[in-house]
Amino acid sequence: MLAGAYQHDDAQLIEACRADFEQLYGAGEDFSSFHDRVTGPLLRTRCAEASA
Repeated sequence: MLAGAYQHDDAQLIEACRADFEQLYGAGEDFSSFHDRVTGPLLRTRCAEASA
């Protein structure tokens, strides 16, 4: 496991993530653009809250 990473074992969460990746693949959206558009802002918000 990567240092500082979260390990999830919730089957519903894992399946939801898998479904999202399959949808992205089917739509042809590159993971990098998805990350920049969706995940990146969430991570920045979370890091800012943790720093406050």
